[in-house]
Amino acid sequence: MKRVTCLVAGLMLFAVFAAAQAPAAGQKQGLAASLQTAYGTLKGNMTQAAEKMPESNYRFKPGSDPELRTYGQWIGHQADNQFTNCATIKGVANPSPAQSNEKKASKAELVKALAAAFNFCDSAISA
Repeated sequence: MKRVTCLVAGLMLFAVFAAAQAPAAGQKQGLAASLQTAYGTLKGNMTQAAEKMPESNYRFKPGSDPELRTYGQWIGHQADNQFTNCATIKGVANPSPAQSNEKKASKAELVKALAAAFNFCDSAISA
């Protein structure tokens, strides 16, 4: 269990540090390009984390606090966040009901929901 928590924390830190890297000497990177790079890193890390985690660990909870989300609920929560944020960016209604993905139970459903969320966001971020 400790290993899973460390893996998730490591992936999140990697995404932050990878996105924060300065461009090579002599190159300038604008805000839009920087955000697109950060989004690409986040998308890759989240997708891999969701796909590589065994189904049995989707019920893992890093502590005994009843308010803590399981790993699966956390993946669903991230999908819900992507839908909400990108709907706001696009100026459209959220196509996914609030907290609906967080309530999904199986790994297959959650991986599919995360992919759908990133698919919805791709056009908003690339613009």
